[in-house]
Amino acid sequence: MLKRLNLQLEILFKRFMKIGFIIIALAILFSLNGYVMVRGWQALPPVSVSRPIYLITAIALFVAMMVGMIFGNAMQPVVAKTVSFIGFSYIIVFIYLFLSFLVVDIVRIANYFIEFAPSGLTSFRLWAMVVTLGITGIAMVIGNIKFNHPEIVTLNLSIDKPTQHKVLKIVAASDFHLGISIDKKCLHSYVKMINEQHPDIVLLAGDIPDRSIIPLINQNMAEEFRAIKASLGVYAINGNHEHYTETPNATADYLKSAG
Repeated sequence: MLKRLNLQLEILFKRFMKIGFIIIALAILFSLNGYVMVRGWQALPPVSVSRPIYLITAIALFVAMMVGMIFGNAMQPVVAKTVSFIGFSYIIVFIYLFLSFLVVDIVRIANYFIEFAPSGLTSFRLWAMVVTLGITGIAMVIGNIKFNHPEIVTLNLSIDKPTQHKVLKIVAASDFHLGISIDKKCLHSYVKMINEQHPDIVLLAGDIPDRSIIPLINQNMAEEFRAIKASLGVYAINGNHEHYTETPNATADYLKSAG
């Protein structure tokens, strides 16, 4: 009886912690987005259409991000992928805008006390915003090109222990982040790259799903995992994203069922 009560209390505590974490995370997310929206509004010229356009665009992108995160698994694949791409692209822009505005505010506070810029840095925030958006946009284009053309890094490792002059070919891969955006088609190309190396053993070093294994199940990605060829087997460990899935063992159980 006492053991059952302790178990129930432990389950309730874990649920409470999870709900508490979600509430705190959402509060921080809304606050930081609000900061970026307000500072962006203040950076733009007062009498111009750029202010309402910026605010409407920022709100729409933020909503797309939230919709993709919460309802992505329930949407049609094409719609879900589009919404997720828009939403998660916004996250990247938002992070760097936040850092940019934060630096600007620190400089403006310093100027208030030291006054190294008598003009009050009136256009500093706007220029920082424009430069940040430009650099972030270029980085995202380059990043997208590199993402779609993954490279194989070859490392030649030797060990001191006697191996009878044997050579073992290991293929290690991680951070697939499979889900709505990085789908079965992407996984197929990764598996093809792995098999082309003719590995003796394959090591998957975590973050295989992104946030949920539901898209992996719905797209039958197990079919691709079973296609990996390695004479000594395929092995995987958890990364941090495996803990975002439906249950603590969800990914491990899924991958075991996928060979």
